Amino acid sequence: ILLLTNNIGGLLPTIQSRCVRLDLKVVDDGLVKKYLMEQMEIPDYKADVCVAFAQVNMGKAIMLATSEYFNEIKEEVVHLLRNIDEMNVSELMDAVKKCMTYKMEINDYLDMIAIWYRDVLIYKATKNVDRVVFSDQLRYIKARASKSSYEGIENILDAIEKAKARLKANVNFELTMELLLLTIKEN
Repeated sequence: ILLLTNNIGGLLPTIQSRCVRLDLKVVDDGLVKKYLMEQMEIPDYKADVCVAFAQVNMGKAIMLATSEYFNEIKEEVVHLLRNIDEMNVSELMDAVKKCMTYKMEINDYLDMIAIWYRDVLIYKATKNVDRVVFSDQLRYIKARASKSSYEGIENILDAIEKAKARLKANVNFELTMELLLLTIKEN
């Protein structure tokens, strides 16, 4: 049995006494990015996205960097978020239908949206582009930062979390995504 914990004191002493303890260190994001760029020849903007999603998991970062499907999801999310302001209601409904193709990976899809708005928030608050994950979309990030208020960005991030909770509770997929996209468009 393999037990992973950040709080060894939370385990019963009888369990602790029977364990072989291995203290593992987290791999720095910079090292993961450097590996992707140097060893796998991944462009820096793509490496940034993979590192953000891998959350210090080297194996996951490598898998994402080589996954065409992950890249497809990223491109779809970026296209949606770049154009959502100009979309009318029927185009939003078409976008919801496109989301259906990613239903099995919807958490990745929603996480990608959250990272986009995290970038918007970071840029809006600091005007610093060093920590922006979607650095290849900087022009659109800046435009969104100038249009959205802090409260609007918070509303969007809250709506993403609500959408995840609703989908986990088996609320209708299309309805959940419609509500999310309308919230994004409003804010």
